[in-house]
Amino acid sequence: MKETLLPRFEPLEAINFWKGPIAGEGEKDFSISDTAVEIKTRAATAPSRVRINSEGQLDTGSYKRLFLVVYELSRSTGEQPESFNLDELVNHLSELIRERQPEFLELFESRLGAWGFSNIHDYKDDLFLLLGQSVYAVEGSSS
Repeated sequence: MKETLLPRFEPLEAINFWKGPIAGEGEKDFSISDTAVEIKTRAATAPSRVRINSEGQLDTGSYKRLFLVVYELSRSTGEQPESFNLDELVNHLSELIRERQPEFLELFESRLGAWGFSNIHDYKDDLFLLLGQSVYAVEGSSS
């Protein structure tokens, strides 16, 4: 959302493309017209694989294009200037939305809540570094 959607779309559109926390089984994380995107993260210390929770996540279904985007993360001590935590990421996204379409900030926050994020939790000590990103085109269907 931060790197791809908000620079290209209005916040309401970007929020509405985000399906993961509100969608049913098999829905992709992001859906934009006839294109879907499934997002996964993996720890840099883990084997080079990701967990697919259901075959529906990689079923092209009615989409013309489906992409699997894998972010590789490592834990950080905070000494690296590129370190981030979940609170910082959410605050940054919230600020981008507030600057452009503040009336949709509540919608964004409700989607975060559906995903399991809560301001009650303190995520500041869980620091990460983004080491890389891989994008894979998914072809075919499980049906």
